[in-house]
Amino acid sequence: MKRLLLAGVSLAAMVSGAYAADATVPGKAPAGCTGVIDPYKNYACLDAYLGTDFWSRFINYYRLEWGHDGPPVDPKAPPSRRDYWPPTPQTTPPMPFTEWPYGGTTPIGVTRPGSADSPLMAALGNTALGQALNDAHIQIYGWINGGGNLSSNTVRGGNAPAGYIYNPNTVQLDQAVVYIERLPDTVQKDHVDWGFRIAPIYGENYRYTTAYGLWSYQLLNQNKNYG
Repeated sequence: MKRLLLAGVSLAAMVSGAYAADATVPGKAPAGCTGVIDPYKNYACLDAYLGTDFWSRFINYYRLEWGHDGPPVDPKAPPSRRDYWPPTPQTTPPMPFTEWPYGGTTPIGVTRPGSADSPLMAALGNTALGQALNDAHIQIYGWINGGGNLSSNTVRGGNAPAGYIYNPNTVQLDQAVVYIERLPDTVQKDHVDWGFRIAPIYGENYRYTTAYGLWSYQLLNQNKNYG
């Protein structure tokens, strides 16, 4: 199940946005998009498939990737890796990465700005905000996931350290994460590029990411369940 912030959307919104995938609707297909509107067969049909409003584009982008290993490929996109770099051993679903990042860094030789697979950015794509973010090579994406457990223990924190889920017999929010980032272009070799990542997290799993610094009192002083 693919994770993304705002993933809990209604079926009604899906139905109302489905018109964008109908090849019989006149005036919807841009130049170069003919026949069945399928971005996997003709990338020029992507906007015709997604629609125009935010929720239609958001829902339809999820619909587009169901049953596929990855998003449709833009034939006009620059190479995503250096020619002599070995291919990645496997894809990384449900995460929106082509190459798995480690910590706050990105792999050298295989990183392009704006390369995360983000339905949120696709939904914003035809808005002024989305265009400004794309022009600056800034992406916003994330995920929400929960969890639960049954345990013979009954005290708060009783699953630690054996269990990752801290409290026994609970259903809880594990992570709500938002990434705001600009990835440096590490494929090219003709200039020094730059990037940043802001990655706030809320949920029970915060206790496994905290450090002695900003807002660490939530865990170290107060032992809050969510932080």
